Amino acid sequence: MTATNPIKDAVTQARQRQILEAAVTVFAEKGYHRATIKDIARTAGVADGTIYNYFKNKQDVMLNIVQQMAEVDQLMENVEQAVQILTPAQLLGMVFQNRLRMLKKNLPLTRAIFPQIITDPELNQIFFETILQPNFDKGVQVFQAYADRHQLGDTDPEIVVHGLFSVIFGTIMLAMLGDTVILNRSEAFGEQMTAIFLHGLHLDQTERDQ
Repeated sequence: MTATNPIKDAVTQARQRQILEAAVTVFAEKGYHRATIKDIARTAGVADGTIYNYFKNKQDVMLNIVQQMAEVDQLMENVEQAVQILTPAQLLGMVFQNRLRMLKKNLPLTRAIFPQIITDPELNQIFFETILQPNFDKGVQVFQAYADRHQLGDTDPEIVVHGLFSVIFGTIMLAMLGDTVILNRSEAFGEQMTAIFLHGLHLDQTERDQ
């Protein structure tokens, strides 16, 4: 087994962070296609070849920005563990609150990066195939586990997961457009979206008779 070097690891992480922060600036100023590795290196204050010591290419830089910003892998790992002990309502509440915290923390970065992913066909495809689709698959497994334990009603886990992602991406778009309610009232928003997602706007018979 190869021993790790904490100092070397810390230096590597710091250099990666330096490059990614520079890339965010360059992408925001020039757009993804006009930006070059040379631009990123110049902004980061490193040699062009240094970038390739840490990232394969410009696409890899962009995807690393998105992955680190969203912390999707960490979230899905937590979800896979949580499904063993949390009810569907508790799990959804955790997911909504986690995503809202990340959005609040990274809103300026989201505004710089997200439009590039949406409008660029190449990035769009890579983002879908490498980030979204694997997490769709994991999400379906999670909700299928709930269905197998009879903790869900008559629902299709695949539809549930795609619906959940559509709500999350909708909140991102609204926040990017300046909606202050989502982030200023994030706790209440997460709680009510969980309730609506699970139960809709249905009123029981007692409430309808009032």
